[in-house]
Amino acid sequence: MGLQEIRQREFPVKDRLSFRKRHKRRTQRTQRRGVAAAELAVALPALVILVLASIESTGMIFLREGMSATAYETLRMAVRADGSTAAANARATEMLTSREINGATVTLDPPVMEAVERGETVVVTATAPCAANSMLPAWFFAGKQMTVTATMVKE
Repeated sequence: MGLQEIRQREFPVKDRLSFRKRHKRRTQRTQRRGVAAAELAVALPALVILVLASIESTGMIFLREGMSATAYETLRMAVRADGSTAAANARATEMLTSREINGATVTLDPPVMEAVERGETVVVTATAPCAANSMLPAWFFAGKQMTVTATMVKE
């Protein structure tokens, strides 16, 4: 009895073929897992950056809306018939505090509301640094200022 006959008795042809098929499937599965890991390694940084940029952008949209509301409310206090600079500045401080806007400045033009005649234009400019109001460490909006202007006529 030769070696070939012994192999055929111990491992019939059917079993040898199924072993080869199983081994081939196992190596293909391992290769697919490797491809998935490589795809994840390439795509994950891009997805993380996209999510962080979305968070940062929504934070800046919220800041712009808060600044717009502050400028509007300050201007409403300034242009009233009995409006004063002190009342407008108090309203600006109240709005900035309630919106949690840091480092903002609000300026009135003309600066003294008591001297403004009825029908004259009043401009309020609100400015805040983006980095101080960012949800994440400032990287995209670093060093930039958010400025909002509102204009009304004195009542």
